[in-house]
Amino acid sequence: MQDHELVERPGKGWSPWKEGAGLANIEAVWWDARVLHFAKLNCSCAFSGSELVGIEHWGYGGDKWTMKKPPVEHPPLPEEFRLERERVREERLARAKAEAKARFLAACQRRQQAKGVSAGCRTAQRGDARLRLSRRNRSISQHLSRTSLA
Repeated sequence: MQDHELVERPGKGWSPWKEGAGLANIEAVWWDARVLHFAKLNCSCAFSGSELVGIEHWGYGGDKWTMKKPPVEHPPLPEEFRLERERVREERLARAKAEAKARFLAACQRRQQAKGVSAGCRTAQRGDARLRLSRRNRSISQHLSRTSLA
């Protein structure tokens, strides 16, 4: 294929250009497609076998994408592939959440050490203050209920 065949929309049988990133949309329909990135052309192309099925432009020209319309007999994504993709996505999300929490706790610990406060001391102090406040509120409400009944 030549560069202009990878960058220009072939014409008949293709969807019109749409704004934004579209690889997820292309992969949803053409689930068996492999994506190749062409940095010098500022585009990514999806191939199903040796057939070009999707083009995504990115970079200085703005984000836009198009894909070949699937044939009527195009097979849907098999259930086991969908479940595997979902499992991988959930694992990736759980890993990212755990890493973010670890970074947050490390940053809190560094700040507390810089102030000279031990790691769990401040949260324990907050918990004690909340407990004292709730006890005080409870005693005030009991006092008010006793005085209003009398």
